[in-house]
Amino acid sequence: MLEQNLINYHKYKSHNLDGLEFYSKAGLRFLPKHIGLEMMKAKIQPIGQFMDISSSAGYLASYKNSIILDTSLASLRAAQKTYDNKIIAAASIWDFNKEVDSLAIILSTDKGNARVNAEILGAYKNLKIGGQGYFLVHKNQGAKRYEKEIKSTFGNIKIIAKSSGWRLSKAIKNDNKEITVPWLNFSAANLKLKAQAGVYAAGKLDPGTKFFLEQLDFAQFKNKTLLDIGTGYGILSLKASLAGATVSALDDDLLAIQSCYQNSIQYGLDIRCLHSDVNSSLKDTDLYDVVITNPPFHVGKGVELLLPFAFIAAAYKHLKVGGELFLVANKALAYEPLLAEFNSWKEIANNKSFKVLWAKK
Repeated sequence: MLEQNLINYHKYKSHNLDGLEFYSKAGLRFLPKHIGLEMMKAKIQPIGQFMDISSSAGYLASYKNSIILDTSLASLRAAQKTYDNKIIAAASIWDFNKEVDSLAIILSTDKGNARVNAEILGAYKNLKIGGQGYFLVHKNQGAKRYEKEIKSTFGNIKIIAKSSGWRLSKAIKNDNKEITVPWLNFSAANLKLKAQAGVYAAGKLDPGTKFFLEQLDFAQFKNKTLLDIGTGYGILSLKASLAGATVSALDDDLLAIQSCYQNSIQYGLDIRCLHSDVNSSLKDTDLYDVVITNPPFHVGKGVELLLPFAFIAAAYKHLKVGGELFLVANKALAYEPLLAEFNSWKEIANNKSFKVLWAKK
């Protein structure tokens, strides 16, 4: 079951896109047939060089002169399988330095106001004078608020299409002004930290990780090799490394990996930070004494249980025989049948919302 879950997660699905064989996979925020994405494809009119920032593996990039930009490696991997004649870049829109004539973005409302505002500023920054920006957002996810922000940034906005609550707007860049997107500085778990806009739980300690930290004795990881799958801004990796573990940290979100790396430097730690679609950046021979993880079960606004199943399967694959998995999970999520494939497992702590599970390979 574990091995098959990992195979299923990494499997590509083929679609016909204007005669092109287009690939998607698990872990993508937006897939073909999504109402808003299909509306964008029908309504936007790319001009000149076009940038697709739709987190859809380049679904809008069949236009001949296109760049695909994303921070999700799952999306980038699928785009690379589809296209061999496109610029495909791992970067945030506000850190990317390439002025284009037109672009389209689905605003990341699930990642909070800071992320959305950074995306709007980044879109403005990367358009040429006269360039056209297309923005998609759902009416129940703050559309009117974010449309006001677009108008404030660009000085103009026009709603060009609506469908099932999704609103597509267009703005024209008519001037140049300096754009900066600051990192967030904050404290959590007695550490001073920083994070890029919209990294999971940036600015705070999420309740699941807080409970996890309270249950783990990090001293037990001294002199051990440890893998943190889904590191976020790196709080678990930092605690393990400070306790003397040799740590590798993985995340699908490039901004999370950048945040983890900066935090490790700040504390003089040598954490191996890898942009990774679950375990895609590891070799089969990369084996660890310990895996720790707080696996996500949402992609965008939707639940996708194949993702945490893949996390657990990757943990099994990359543990040495006798190695240990520690994970925290929502109490309602049934991960125990997967852990039954380990040599042994048990629940080591719980509260009204979360449980901490342990398994040994």
